[in-house]
Amino acid sequence: MKNVSLLLFIMVSCFANAQSILIKNISIVDVEQGKINPAQSVLITDKRIKSIGKKITAEKNTIVVDGSGKFLLPGLWDMHVHAVGSYKSMLPLFLAYGVTVLPPHGNGIIAVFVCAIVLGIRRPDLRETFEARSGDIVEIVKLGVFVVFGSLLTLDGLFGDGWAAVAVVAVTLLIARPVAIAVSLAGTGLPAALQAFMAWFGPKGVATMTFSLLVLSSGFEGDTRIFNLAALCVFVSILAHGLTDSPGVEWVAKRAGPLAPEP
Repeated sequence: MKNVSLLLFIMVSCFANAQSILIKNISIVDVEQGKINPAQSVLITDKRIKSIGKKITAEKNTIVVDGSGKFLLPGLWDMHVHAVGSYKSMLPLFLAYGVTVLPPHGNGIIAVFVCAIVLGIRRPDLRETFEARSGDIVEIVKLGVFVVFGSLLTLDGLFGDGWAAVAVVAVTLLIARPVAIAVSLAGTGLPAALQAFMAWFGPKGVATMTFSLLVLSSGFEGDTRIFNLAALCVFVSILAHGLTDSPGVEWVAKRAGPLAPEP
């Protein structure tokens, strides 16, 4: 398990820095021919498999990983599982995602979303199961997003655009988000202090991290730049809002006044 974790960490770090990986002495499972090709080498460059063969020369700055005793399977992940208890209800979601991303390559996330709606309507018992397990599932997903997102951060990437990137973050946190929240709260009658508090801290969650990871994995031109800008915005937000959360709560509490008694 340590070896697998180390291999995954190296590959993720490599992608973040746009380097190449050469996996040597790996056994490749050929699902078309139904055989295993031992002692192969796989060169990965720019998030793509560049070449496969027995003798591949590593270029400069290429990360070399020894794959001795391990297997490389194309397009397969954890094919032997035992779904027990309430987690069986997630199998249709996995199936919907897997079928949708096959050629011509639809949107698996939207497919899962629609499948979940149908399950909730057709099977009230499954809806109750998801509700009971929602806390565990959300925490696992958040943990995964934070781990992957954090491992991809680099100083060179965060400040690759220099002061222009800092300006984008400043406009996002100080102008764009406060204005958007002010417009959405218009006519609600909320006190100005509470609106200011919400405008500064904004909605919380891992949405920005998740969407930036989706952009990074899309493979279009400029995806890394967009991810780095989003990452810098998240990084600054964590620092700024983490340092001001307690003073902000005290500030808005003083201006909110005592709570009205319940009827």
